[in-house]
Amino acid sequence: MGVYGLELRERVLAAYERHQNKSLVCREFQIARTTLDDWIRWQAEGRLKPEVWSRGRRHTIQD
Repeated sequence: MGVYGLELRERVLAAYERHQNKSLVCREFQIARTTLDDWIRWQAEGRLKPEVWSRGRRHTIQD
């Protein structure tokens, strides 16, 4: 599921809702500010879970 799990995202966002201080939350969980900003935006859009990426190469020949 990538570097960060869903439960970490939920804990970070809960801490942000409690403190309303991005710098404090980023230091506490040792994450980048841009990561927190992304997670806040994703939560607002209702897509907190990461998108699933397909592995492999797409085939371009359509015979």
